[in-house]
Amino acid sequence: MDLELVLMCRDKPTQTLLHTVCDNLPLQIQSLTDEQHEVYCRITDATIRVHKSRDPHLNLKITLTSARMRDQQSGDEVLSAAETTEDPPDLLDQHRCLVALAKLRHAKWFQARVTGLQSCLIVLRVLRDVCNRVVAWEPLKGWVGSGL
Repeated sequence: MDLELVLMCRDKPTQTLLHTVCDNLPLQIQSLTDEQHEVYCRITDATIRVHKSRDPHLNLKITLTSARMRDQQSGDEVLSAAETTEDPPDLLDQHRCLVALAKLRHAKWFQARVTGLQSCLIVLRVLRDVCNRVVAWEPLKGWVGSGL
C-alpha cells in the first residue's frame, strides 16, 4: 500500500508549514487509530512521509503544493501589484510543488474522463494488477493506473 496525497494550500507552502503539519499529523493519526506510525519530514522532496511497518504495511507520501506556485505570468494575464507578494524565505522547492500540481491535474482529468465508463475502469484495474505481478509489463505502470 504505497499511497500519494497532494495537499493543496491556499498560499505557497513553506518549510515552516511542512513542519507544522508533520508535527500535528501524529496526533491526528493517533486519535483515529491505536497503531503506531512513523511520521517524518523531507524538506528536499517537499513531502511528509508516513510509514507503518506492521501489517498491513503502509507508505504514505504527502506533498504540499499551491496553485500560486505557478509562474507569476500565465499567457497574457499579468497579476496586479497587489496580488504579487514576496516569496517567504523558507519556500519549498518550486519544481517539486509543480510536479505535485501536475499529478493532481492528471488525476482530475482521469476521473472526469473514465468515471462513467465502468468497463474501462475494470480493464484498467486488471491491467494495473498485471503490471504489478508480471515484470515484463512493469514499464506500463504510471499515473493512469494510480488514479484507480
